[in-house]
Amino acid sequence: MDGKLVEPFDPDELERPREIVRSNPSKKNDVPLPSNAGTEAQTSRKGKEKMAMQHENAFKDEVRKELRELKEAITMSRQEAKAIARSQKETTTCLGQSSAGPSNHMEGTDVHRGQPVASLQTKSASMAEYRNTIARMLEECKRVVERNTSLEEELVIAQHKIDELEQRVKESEAEKHEMLARVTAMGRRDLHDMLKATISRTIQLP
Repeated sequence: MDGKLVEPFDPDELERPREIVRSNPSKKNDVPLPSNAGTEAQTSRKGKEKMAMQHENAFKDEVRKELRELKEAITMSRQEAKAIARSQKETTTCLGQSSAGPSNHMEGTDVHRGQPVASLQTKSASMAEYRNTIARMLEECKRVVERNTSLEEELVIAQHKIDELEQRVKESEAEKHEMLARVTAMGRRDLHDMLKATISRTIQLP
């Protein structure tokens, strides 16, 4: 698109009644109209029709332009797809001929493109290196996955230990609250006797 804006076309403009004054030719004693009567209305109607036609033509031109650009894009996409397929086919052919050895028709060269066998062998070596690189990347990915799996297992074990510690803390809190409740329920005399007995047992320990 060239960026130009087209004003919207209002179809209601053509549907509105037009005030056009015409004389009735069947009446002989018709009152003569002013010289410009009906001319202004006719001019206004023609101007609106002309503007409507301009809007419609501009809209049609933009639609045609968009369709043309879309067809060009589709054609380019098809050409690119054909070029990619042709390149893949040529690469496969070159690799096959490189592994089969020199051609019978032309010693040491490729029949289809006239390339030396050495260049085909270079391409084959590049493809082999590319495959080796992919294999190394896959091995590295496997190691990363295994390491992540090991870390996940360690995380599960650590979570179990955390759960056990939290359970022990809850049990200790419960014991503490129980002890406080028992001490609170005791009278001063009972608490004094318990402390005295505890001290006596502590002294008697070897």
